[in-house]
Amino acid sequence: MKKNVLLFAAFLSVAATGYAQKANVGERVKMTAKIATERMQATFVGAKTSATPMRAKKDGLYYVKPAGTLYRSFSYEGRGYYPSFLIVPPFKQTTFESRSLTKASDIWTIPYQNTTTGTVTDRETAGDANNNFVVEAIQPAYMIGAPTLWNAKKTTSFVMSANNEDGAKSNPAFYARIMPDSIDAVSFVDDHGALSGWGSLDTGYLLGTGKIDASKSSTGTEGTYESFTQKLPKPAQTLYVENAFCRVYSTTDAPISAGKELQMTITDRSGQKIYAILTANADDYLNLGGPIDVKFTKTGQAYVGNLKFSQKVKDEDGNVYDKPFTLNDSTLVTVTGFNQDGVDLDFVCTQLPDEDEIDFPNTDNADKRIQSEYAVNFAVTYAAPEGGEAETYTHWYPGLAFSPNFTAVMDTVIVSPTLYGYDNNGNVTATYENANVVAIPAAGGEGAVASTGVNYVPVMTAMDWNDVDGNEMYS
Repeated sequence: MKKNVLLFAAFLSVAATGYAQKANVGERVKMTAKIATERMQATFVGAKTSATPMRAKKDGLYYVKPAGTLYRSFSYEGRGYYPSFLIVPPFKQTTFESRSLTKASDIWTIPYQNTTTGTVTDRETAGDANNNFVVEAIQPAYMIGAPTLWNAKKTTSFVMSANNEDGAKSNPAFYARIMPDSIDAVSFVDDHGALSGWGSLDTGYLLGTGKIDASKSSTGTEGTYESFTQKLPKPAQTLYVENAFCRVYSTTDAPISAGKELQMTITDRSGQKIYAILTANADDYLNLGGPIDVKFTKTGQAYVGNLKFSQKVKDEDGNVYDKPFTLNDSTLVTVTGFNQDGVDLDFVCTQLPDEDEIDFPNTDNADKRIQSEYAVNFAVTYAAPEGGEAETYTHWYPGLAFSPNFTAVMDTVIVSPTLYGYDNNGNVTATYENANVVAIPAAGGEGAVASTGVNYVPVMTAMDWNDVDGNEMYS
């Protein structure tokens, strides 16, 4: 089978679009203390946020990203790219759906970078019959620029990940991209945008360790966060996952004491079918920067880091390893264990960009707010009032998502319906479409008389057939 892939690669030419380019992006950057400081001074939930998103305006010009696609995120080690990347399944068509009220007359453009001069220019491209933008199949290691949607007069435009301050706003060459990917850090929400990590807990945290003061609670009693739950959509293609990790803040560089453990449970939407139970302990925390001065914590300082969750399994020799798992369904992600002695953690949320399909809350009337698909839910247990019992309620933050990063890849295996016959010089001698052929006839012959050379069925895969040690990853 290894030979199948190698031979097939010699003549495979998948037309991604007319603007597909070999992936070659700017330097990968460490999330330094300076970058961490900028991120950590982000919005305090409850304060007035930025301008109303395009999707909340009656005349908004915007599109939604293809269902189930993910963004490339900063890695567990805190490294990433300046541009935003939308990760799509390899070899599969995807569609960006326009939500514009002037959809029929709108114009699509694609950025194209001259590989010699580095100059970026926009080229008009046609939408489909409904004037949506269709990305034809892209093979691994290739990419295209993210589409921009314009009104007919080109006075208003929209492009995905426009809230990425380190992207095209800072350098035209850092425009958003669309591409398949190998195993990398990915997330359903772009972490290049605005982050929110500070809230109304007595620790200054948004989601995590701390209590709600009785004077600030709707029940008039003190509340404690017990868990929080996030809905995630069905991936566009089966997601092979090695682990999950989360951006966290803390007032200490050792936020989990030895022997303490947090849990992340991934289930179906009903909560009944368990897909994976992941755990994190002190060894899974990686400090990325700090202490950094912030105004929200009691100490006036905080650290930023990543906390990795994985399925820890012991082999026959007692060695612990992380067991991968797959996701091919819409899910619920539930995190517990952050409100126990020896744990001091604040889980960071991401503000949703326009291209994520949600029901955005009505900004004029809070009573009419609609809970979005991505809104993070959290369970709060309130202390028992005098003569009463403790009660647990579920609340949610509109426009914010807790989006775990997965070390993962959208896996794909496509077996061609065509069997190819080659001679010993690598020339194609025969092809058979949709046939169960066991031998290629010799030239001029018929029946099951085999030709000289070899016969192969092309197979396309998202990753190399063999790993770095030569082990086959497909069978």
